[in-house]
Formats: sequence, C-alpha cells, structure tokens
Amino acid sequence: MANSNYTYHLATAAEVNRLPGHRFSKMQCPSCGQWTYKPYVDVAGTPVGEGCGKCDRVNNCNYHLTPSDFLRNDPEAQAKREAARNLPKPEPKKRLVLPVELIKQKRAGNKDNTLLNFLRSRSWSQEQKAMLEVMITLYGIGTDREGRTIWWQCSAEMELRTGKCMKYLPDGHRDKSNFGTWVHSQLFRAGYYDENKVEKVCCMFGEHMIDTAPMVCIVESEKSALIAATYFGIRNGWEKRVWMATAGKDNLTEHLILPLTLKKKTIWLFPDHDGFASWERKAKEFHYDDIHVSRYVEDNYIEGLDPPGADIADIILRKLDPPNETECQKAHRLLHLTEPHEGITALFEKIPDLKIIDYQT
Repeated sequence: MANSNYTYHLATAAEVNRLPGHRFSKMQCPSCGQWTYKPYVDVAGTPVGEGCGKCDRVNNCNYHLTPSDFLRNDPEAQAKREAARNLPKPEPKKRLVLPVELIKQKRAGNKDNTLLNFLRSRSWSQEQKAMLEVMITLYGIGTDREGRTIWWQCSAEMELRTGKCMKYLPDGHRDKSNFGTWVHSQLFRAGYYDENKVEKVCCMFGEHMIDTAPMVCIVESEKSALIAATYFGIRNGWEKRVWMATAGKDNLTEHLILPLTLKKKTIWLFPDHDGFASWERKAKEFHYDDIHVSRYVEDNYIEGLDPPGADIADIILRKLDPPNETECQKAHRLLHLTEPHEGITALFEKIPDLKIIDYQT
C-alpha cells in the first residue's frame, strides 16, 4: 500500500484536457468548488477515482486525497493497483524547448500592459524608474493579445521552457475572474507541438540570470521578483543579488533550486506572510548549508494595512505609496504592535484630535 502513490501521479495539463468536464486545464474542486483541482491518474491517464486529487488553493482550501488514502477505503483497491502495474509504460517524453524569438515578439504590447503601467505610476525614485525598465527587459516580460502579462521561464541553460500568462487589474492586483493560461498549453492546442511526445518542465522565473550575481533571492510570485529587483536596485549592496520566483509556495522544491546549489549560490528565501513557517521548514529539509530565510516580510508587516497573505511586493508598494492611516494605526505601527492595543485604542477614542509626530519619516 505504501508504494501506491508511485503508481499514480497528478494529471498534467494535457491529461486533464482529455477528461470530460475540464476547464482551463483544471477540474472543479470537490471541496471548494473552484476550478483549481487536478485528479490523480495512472500511466494511461485514467483517473484513480472520484475525489482522488489535489486542489491548488493551498491556503484557502488545501483539499488533498492521495491514491493511498482513496484506495485504502476502496473494496476493489487491490485489483485496481494490479491493473495499473500491468499497464505498458509509455515512451518517455522529451523536454519542451520553445524558440526564444517568442520573447521579442511578445514585448511589442508592453506599452499597453495593465500591470506594467500600474508599476510605472508608483512613486519610485528616478533611479528606480530607470531600474524598472531595465528589469522588464532583463526578465523578458511580455504581453499577449488579451493584454495578459507573460512571465517567461527561461532556464540556466538558456532554454525557454514556457510562459505563464496572467491578467491584472488597473490597481495591480491579479484579475481572479480570468484564470490565465500557459504559453505551452496554447501551442499544444494550436498543434505546434505534440503533447504526447514533449512535456513542459518548469524552472524558476529569472533562472536565466543565475550567473549575474553570487546571491539569489527567491520569492513566490513573479510580480514580487520584479518589484523587489526594482526597489532594491543597485544600492546598499543589493547589486550582488538576483531575484527569482517559484510561481507558488508549494513549488519550492529541492529539484527547483538544484541549478543554484550546483553553482554554490548563497540563497535567501523571502516567503509571504502566511508562508514563513512552511519555507523555514523546507530550508532545513534541503540540507544545503548556504540557504537562509529572511524575516523581511514578517518584520515589516503591519496588521490592518497589509493583507493577511502579504508578500514582499505588498510591503514595498505600501512603503512607496503609504495608504491613509489613522493616528491610532500610526501609533501601533511606530510601536511595532501587530495586534490592537486596548489602552491605546481607547485613548484615541477619548481624544479624537490627538496627533502623532512620525519620527521615522
């Protein structure tokens, strides 16, 4: 029974698209109802059973029923396992490598890119404004025909693996009504590549810049990598660092950082506010001596001003353009209080005109 998980795997986008009821290469989660679910399938692409799969919404749903747990309660489990083991093994697929010319082609629409124009409107210094344009170029960020931002994944070997297309709103937040897509999925559907012969192998966003600095800072989202690289720029020693993104909290794996460890890079992890414990645990499990976990988000997070799952981008954008905070909130911030203090709150309620002089500005 312990080995049953190795007989099955989470369905790839191509395998999901062959199943009835799919939507944007995902299925509807049986727990939360969102289209963020992948079923477990056997080597022939046949689902293990209803509800046996995993939801991508780790923080908000976290539904996950493994084949072992599913088959343990299935009276026909033994027969299913034996049938799966006896299926012929498919031919190994080749790694998909896209033509790098796609990067240049997709940069033409950047002047109308909603996210990039939002970032250009922030209160950067003159040096940071110039740095933003440099980083847009170095990361090769593009725009598709629907105005979605393309975050390319180009490996340390300079192989263009794929690109993630994400739609953003004018306020810089992701448009959750648009599920986004992947460049390789579009090319599969258009018939440019045979998904039965080649497969997408992900790498980190920004991995192609691995040799530009001795230190690598890793964040979850590509947007965070762009904003952090722009904000810290080339001051205070930050020119010795390059920013990369895993494209998701659960994507931080030993395999993903292998190109960094092979080159003996110093690695700093910058987890989101709700992912610190997870990444701290993973850093220990990797057994790599030169990997560290930053408390930048933890130490700069302000309750009430920053969203619950704030990332380094949220912190930086708030520092660039501070929101309208009350005098009571300012007092809490200056005193580094993350929870409402009953006495301080009551004081400002009794003296509404009380003003705080912010000695840190």
